[in-house]
Amino acid sequence: MEKYLLLFTLIFAATTISLSNPADSVTITFRTYKPASPTLYVPGEFNNWGPNTNGVISPGAPSTMIYEPVLSAWIKTYTFKIKDPTDTRRRIADSVWQYKFNQGGTSTGWYSDPLNPETNPADHNNSVLRMTKLFWFQYYAFESNQQITRITSSLIHANSDSVVTVRLTTGQTPSSPLTVTDITASFNKQTRIVDHTLPSHIPKSYYVRLVGYNNHGDSVVYKRGGYVIVFVPMPSYVKQGVTLPSTASNDSTSFRILVPNKDYVLLKIAPLGQPPALAEPIVMRCANDSTNWWINVKLIPGTYEYLYEIENGKTIYDPWGRWNGENGSRFTIGPEGLTADNYVWRNNNFQRAPLNKLIIYELHLGEFTGGKYGLPAGQGTFNHLTSLLTYFDTLGINAIELMPINDFGNLGKSGFSWGYDVNSYFSLEPSYGTPRDFKALVDSAHGLGISIIVDVVFNHINETSPLWQMLPDVNTNPYFKNCNDLRYNEDQLCFFKDMDHWTDQTQELIYKVLKMWIDEYRVDGFRYDYTQGIGWNVNQPTKGILGWANRIHQEYNGIIYQIAEHLPESPALIYYSGLTGGWHGSFRDEIFKCLIPTQHPSLSTIENLVIDLGAYPGNDTPSTPSRYATRTEPVNATVNHDEQSLIFEMVTFQSVPETTAVLRDKLYATFMFTSLGIPMLWQGMEFAEPRGWQTDGEKLSYRPVQFNRLATERGQSHYAWYKKLIFQRLHNPALYNGILRKLYKYDAQRVLVWGFEEFTTLSRVMAVANLSGVKQTIKNVPWLAAGNWYDILDQSVFTANSTIIDSIVIPAYMAKIYSSKPDSVLSSVENKLAEIPSEFRLYQNYPNPFNPATIIRYDIPTEGLVTLKIYDILGREVATLVNEVKQVGSYEVVFGVETSRRVGTASLPSGVSSKGGYASGVYFYRLSVGSHSGQCGNFVDVKKMLLIR
Repeated sequence: MEKYLLLFTLIFAATTISLSNPADSVTITFRTYKPASPTLYVPGEFNNWGPNTNGVISPGAPSTMIYEPVLSAWIKTYTFKIKDPTDTRRRIADSVWQYKFNQGGTSTGWYSDPLNPETNPADHNNSVLRMTKLFWFQYYAFESNQQITRITSSLIHANSDSVVTVRLTTGQTPSSPLTVTDITASFNKQTRIVDHTLPSHIPKSYYVRLVGYNNHGDSVVYKRGGYVIVFVPMPSYVKQGVTLPSTASNDSTSFRILVPNKDYVLLKIAPLGQPPALAEPIVMRCANDSTNWWINVKLIPGTYEYLYEIENGKTIYDPWGRWNGENGSRFTIGPEGLTADNYVWRNNNFQRAPLNKLIIYELHLGEFTGGKYGLPAGQGTFNHLTSLLTYFDTLGINAIELMPINDFGNLGKSGFSWGYDVNSYFSLEPSYGTPRDFKALVDSAHGLGISIIVDVVFNHINETSPLWQMLPDVNTNPYFKNCNDLRYNEDQLCFFKDMDHWTDQTQELIYKVLKMWIDEYRVDGFRYDYTQGIGWNVNQPTKGILGWANRIHQEYNGIIYQIAEHLPESPALIYYSGLTGGWHGSFRDEIFKCLIPTQHPSLSTIENLVIDLGAYPGNDTPSTPSRYATRTEPVNATVNHDEQSLIFEMVTFQSVPETTAVLRDKLYATFMFTSLGIPMLWQGMEFAEPRGWQTDGEKLSYRPVQFNRLATERGQSHYAWYKKLIFQRLHNPALYNGILRKLYKYDAQRVLVWGFEEFTTLSRVMAVANLSGVKQTIKNVPWLAAGNWYDILDQSVFTANSTIIDSIVIPAYMAKIYSSKPDSVLSSVENKLAEIPSEFRLYQNYPNPFNPATIIRYDIPTEGLVTLKIYDILGREVATLVNEVKQVGSYEVVFGVETSRRVGTASLPSGVSSKGGYASGVYFYRLSVGSHSGQCGNFVDVKKMLLIR
């Protein structure tokens, strides 16, 4: 195993170093144990980081190491000048240098020194080398069968020749009988390395203390091990991560981490501004399950940062930490708490838009705000986005979907990323701002009626994440599995470290993450990334996606948006789960095919897979239903962050003139708002920005949104069309509540006619789309109703004299949308509809007690299968009042002794007469609202009523 360990051999100049002499130098030989191929490099501040070009180091660069076969190691000797004020390469301080290693010279081959405890999280986690003090460096204990056989460590000082004595102390614990050995003979004054083989092996858990003395009497101490572990039951109040002081803990702060198979775990904690890595360690207690480590610590009010040491000097920050600071996980004893808990919410009565009126806008926080304010990559913040919320409100957007905002680096600000390389599930990315900043964003959005949806990544996590680093072994870490160990309905596509959603630990972790977002940050929903890499099984409802999705759906009565990126799409997954919807892959793909001359989809395909609820065949089991069950399950987008915009595709790859491409984009956008499903925009598309990339290498690069396009005539025209479509979708009952009517297909002319009608308000919408490149005149056009119709763009009137229109002229690549109601009356039309409830609710029946009849009322905020049944005191079903899919709304049912009715007639059980068939006594009525199949209940409630005869 030592072939993969990194060691340094440090060879110092023999002269005594005077700190006032800028010519003083020290020679260091770097050594790393790696295979003989590929080439190794030691880039750092001392050699211009290689040099490198975008992370690639060319062969023969000054950082190139030489493989030494006798040592089986790569070595490189470098002479440093210290205390040289003319040398500006050092970014930290005099005599302090940053470095890394690189294997193969590639941009992905960089790694920090694994045996150097000090890295700089503010600067790419570079390893830090300090050369003006006496210190032990890179302690390593060779082990065999859990026994230490040999100890190797460097003793570093600017004047290393002055070291005169080295002593080794060992024992079971620091307070047990100790053995002190003078090992000065094992100190090589040329290499400055202590290399001592123990005559008698000692257990690896033993206390080890190394002391080096120079000729001035100065000493340096290194100690580790010998920790006394107390096994004691863990109190119920101790939660994962940090639990703030309470009376239960005797006003102590509790720390807890779940990590099995460890001999000890240490807590290192320090006040803000002091590095916790250097703090005196606190030995944590081990719970009786030998997996949970915990400790109570008395702390004065203030802000702290902490780390865990997980054996052998390895430190990690807290996998459950809510706030990653510069040197460790951060929290406050005081009002701010774990995040920013003293934030005073202003908009406490926010009502989320019902699914049938949801308009989603997906964006990358850094690219969107960076484009607006001209910011470099990695500089856009939550506060910047808060200042732009009126933009979305003016456009009509009522939900913003943020690409991942979890911490995607190690400690400190992480720079620019799309965020799918997530490092921490609980903490925000520090470069975006503080937890308080994010709460202010959510609160301000709610004040404008805008929901916040966060994109969360549960399929995988970074290898550098503390969740993996605390126990980097798929066989023992309860959160992970091998990529080729496929769960039910899981597709094999491996990247990063694969989470195992069939373990109780992962299920609880994800559930707590979702609870944090909902309860602490008040977000309104989630977009689940790459769910086909997670798996699900209808026969295991507590495992996979179903486990945490169903749990959240049930606990919050179905009001939390839960949208899966499940591609290939699976309507069956939505049908059998608590998910509210999924990305409609066939919608986007069929629209995209319209751009490719050889792939134009048939109008029947567009009717089925774009306008209606059809879907591509999936590879999940069960595979039915193969269509989405309701209008709110599919999420429709012509472009998203993973796809080229249609304009970019047409101009760049199809040689379509930009004017034509912009015109066609308007046509395709029309389908998003005049189809069944939830429309979703991608940043910049509303003002015709051609977002995309020429090559895969450019895909993840920083591309700030080009807001300058909004000010152009073309951008304004595009924006106006989107705004009109959004207005209709929000305010026209025909589009958000009406029945789809597929009216006619003019296949030869590639013109499609369809409409929607809603009977409560008599609202109707007609759509006529020309998907061809030439103007078309179509004849004998079926129309939903005679009368005046209003063009949604300019409100011009089109009069239909009958339900068959003689002819209509449709320009090339254009759609005409007409409403039977003008914009000026749509608001009043909406008021005719029952007020849309914001939550599930089953009311107490009235009157109660009752005879002969009583009224039962209930509200449902999402469409679903509604079942309302009556049971007697023994739990026997005596009546079914409702058993059908209901749209959003408020309902009432009459239940009586002589007649039981709803919107129809209740069914009576066998042997119960419709006249006088119910005896006096207590009855129960139970309301269940499920995902159409009844497999997963959004809401269940039971109430009691009394019949008196």
